[in-house]
Amino acid sequence: MKPIKEQINDNEGKYAKLPARSSTKYAKLVSADEADRIAGWVEEKLGSPDSHAYYCTVAYRLPEAIIGRLVATAIEKGENPGALFHYLAEKEIKAGGIDE
Repeated sequence: MKPIKEQINDNEGKYAKLPARSSTKYAKLVSADEADRIAGWVEEKLGSPDSHAYYCTVAYRLPEAIIGRLVATAIEKGENPGALFHYLAEKEIKAGGIDE
């Protein structure tokens, strides 16, 4: 199995890069119920029900559209979609998500 960083760089730009961010952080975007719904969807798509709490955290920190893009990328490119999603989500949070 390739390291996650290699998986990301494998396809020579075939996949969209993470968007550039301004220095402005995202505002809190969802309620607890909405975060739970998004986390359930991510769990279902990635097949990792033990990560519900982490997916809720991601739902609080990133917009739903970005989470959907990260899930799609992880499924398409990753030998281990859950690990690739985690890596991409952390990278996106550091780039522009909220740090709470």
